[in-house]
Amino acid sequence: MISKTVKKTECLRQLRLAVLVSVIGIILWTWALPVWAESPASGQPAEGHEAAAEGSLSDSQEAEAGEGTSGSQEAAAGEDSSGSQEAAAGEDSSGSQETAAGESSSGSQEAAVGEGSSGSQETAAGEGSSRSQEALADEQPAITQESAGSAAVEYDNLRNLLLAGSLELSNANKSYNTNKANYQSMLQTLRDEQDYMKLMADHYEDDPEVEAQYRASASILGSTASQISRRLESLNRTSSTLSVEKNIDSYTMTAQTRMNSYNQMVLNVNAARKNVEAATSRYNATVRRQAAGAATAEDVMSALDQLEQTQNLLRSYEQQMSALRFSLLAMLGIEDTASVTIGGIPEPDLAAIDAIDFETDKQKAIGSNKNVQNVRHANAGTTAEIQQKFKTVAEAEGSAEAEITAAYEQLMSRKLQYQAALEAYGSKLLEYQSLQRKKQAGMVGEADYLQGEADYLEALATKETASMTLYQTYESYLWEVKGVV
Repeated sequence: MISKTVKKTECLRQLRLAVLVSVIGIILWTWALPVWAESPASGQPAEGHEAAAEGSLSDSQEAEAGEGTSGSQEAAAGEDSSGSQEAAAGEDSSGSQETAAGESSSGSQEAAVGEGSSGSQETAAGEGSSRSQEALADEQPAITQESAGSAAVEYDNLRNLLLAGSLELSNANKSYNTNKANYQSMLQTLRDEQDYMKLMADHYEDDPEVEAQYRASASILGSTASQISRRLESLNRTSSTLSVEKNIDSYTMTAQTRMNSYNQMVLNVNAARKNVEAATSRYNATVRRQAAGAATAEDVMSALDQLEQTQNLLRSYEQQMSALRFSLLAMLGIEDTASVTIGGIPEPDLAAIDAIDFETDKQKAIGSNKNVQNVRHANAGTTAEIQQKFKTVAEAEGSAEAEITAAYEQLMSRKLQYQAALEAYGSKLLEYQSLQRKKQAGMVGEADYLQGEADYLEALATKETASMTLYQTYESYLWEVKGVV
């Protein structure tokens, strides 16, 4: 009788220890889980990155109980159940992380720098939104050095190039799937432990005290499993998978901006080179005139100063162009080689801009705004808290409305600037065509012709810059509506 009582007491003691170890194991695993946090690309605006609002695991208070519980519970029951428990806890969660989402666009070499390409504006901003969110999260870089060395970067393909080559974006998306796999493994372990406790409770049904302890332990594990299950459901909900999509969107938006800036700098370089050519011709002509006694030394120095200024400006533009090119290709994970071509920016779709339904877009923008979503989902229990929440929500919605309104007003302003640049370019084009006819007729000198050509290229650069600025402003407006900005 004494031996039985001692054995029963020892069993209960080990059972209590098992539950305690379970709780400790849950906490430790939660701390050990990787957090799917945002990781901005170098030089990328911080606000452009969306962390998974519900997918973040840093606020979770639940984690695996399997490793801490199986051993102690085996001692309490006197039976070996480690095989199934370790299989559940130690399951490989690596999944299919090696699938590549995009393919290198190595075959095309036809994109010329500065060449415009048409395309749907909304497609550029929202491309790929209908794709499976989990597939997007699984995508890995698949670009090789050989394919990267002969890649053609096109504006409409930036998203795919990022998914194929951006290691930073790939790691962010892998983190999301890794966390989800960890939770799935955790949930299975807890369910197995709960079933084991129920089995032992049935086994000790003749001893109410021991049975009650096992039932209580099963209840604790079941409660924790339910919490893990809810967390896993939140990772699978649209809001969480959209966080993966928004993360990709933010990288795409930054890549678009860099490509736009690069193309604008290419125009500046082309115009500056022609200005250097014209200044060189003027300087040489001035030197010849001085030799003929038709120009002074001061005229020569003035021409030389003008030449040096244009040369300095060209060098500055070329440095900026090289830096922008390197920055864009580095973000895409493509090696900067001579065989890599960067295409142009599509022409702005004025019809699409005119067709904007601002009131509808405004409501969408408010609903998708990150700050608005955060305050709307904030907890409020007491009457005072509810009233404060209403106030906070109204303020957040007001700020979001102001932001989308400012974006729309800027878009309309850019449109007017583009239309004005088109008119100015049209006038300069007529002058240049007249200059060409005079050149063919031998009615204009080389230096004057080169200067006229340089003036035309500057007007072209101004028009194209206005075009790209309008296109980028429209893209930014669409991102604002989607809540990416």
